[in-house]
Order: sequence, then structure tokens, then C-alpha cells
Amino acid sequence: MFDLGYVLFSETLVSVIKNLCSFSDTAARLVEWVVQHSIYGMSSIVSGASVSTDLAITILINSLAIMLLSTAIGLFLFRKYEL
Repeated sequence: MFDLGYVLFSETLVSVIKNLCSFSDTAARLVEWVVQHSIYGMSSIVSGASVSTDLAITILINSLAIMLLSTAIGLFLFRKYEL
């Protein structure tokens, strides 16, 4: 279900968040950094540019960080439940 929502609404959600946070230069830069290091940002970089070794390493490190963070959050939230 979340995959379908990601596919349908990720670009719209990113656009709305960027527009809402444009009131401050600091907030706009922070949102831009978060978007660039999200799954949406990685997929837009890969689809829009030729993949170089430097870009591939950056995307690999970013995706590992996202996986580790989501795993840690999942273990913390669901540690008392057996799924």
C-alpha cells in the first residue's frame, strides 16, 4: 500500500513540502538536503543523469544509511511484538 502511495504522491508531496518551507532560506536548504537524500531524491538523480562511479558510491552509502535507520526504527518500535 505504501509503495503505491509513494509512486503516486511522492513528487506531489515533495513539491508541497518545498513550497511550504520556502518562507526561510535555512528551512528551504534543510528541506532540499532531506529531499536529495531521500529515496525520491536518489531515484530522480539516477533517472536524470548518467551514472558515474562517484554518483554510484554516494547513492550506495545513502541507501545503506536509509536501510540501517529504518531497521533501527523498526526494531525499536516493534521489539515487544512478535510478527
